[in-house]
Amino acid sequence: MPALKASGPDVSPDGERMVFYDHQNTDVAGEIWVGRTDGTHLRQLTRNLHAGSPAFSPDGSKIVFNDGAGNIGIMNADGSDVNVVLSCTEGCPLPDWGAKP
Repeated sequence: MPALKASGPDVSPDGERMVFYDHQNTDVAGEIWVGRTDGTHLRQLTRNLHAGSPAFSPDGSKIVFNDGAGNIGIMNADGSDVNVVLSCTEGCPLPDWGAKP
């Protein structure tokens, strides 16, 4: 596994998993990774998405993120079913699910 330059971590509501983005090949955004909060079982969820600011949904089943094209997307927490839900011409605000319980 390559060395990761991790940023923007978020912890799942159950405290078991973390999601973050690696930006080793860019100064801005990179690819989204998920793993256990103890640093084990790391898995890259995206490829060539240039994503950043990932955050778990309140139930931990989804991840919201911004992509390199200035959009906000949502995917399942396992990296499947990636969809753009908001396209912004002037850049989107950082994605957020709102207050966590």
